[in-house]
Amino acid sequence: MTPRWRGLVMLLADATEHGSRAVERIQLETVRRPLALAAMVAPLPAWTRTAATVHRVVVGGVHVAIRGGATIAKALVR
Repeated sequence: MTPRWRGLVMLLADATEHGSRAVERIQLETVRRPLALAAMVAPLPAWTRTAATVHRVVVGGVHVAIRGGATIAKALVR
């Protein structure tokens, strides 16, 4: 692989990692307020805690996988 392609892969992998972190942060912040409001309704607090946990785990897992793919791509071109 030429240095030019190596550099391109590294650049795209870095952009993927940073972009994934930004999107993950936005996704977690976006759901925070609606779940906080739902928790104020009498029968929903337990449900909202469960929903918040599931959302956090799923979003985190997806972004860990995305960043893992970028890390693997970087390792393959070294």
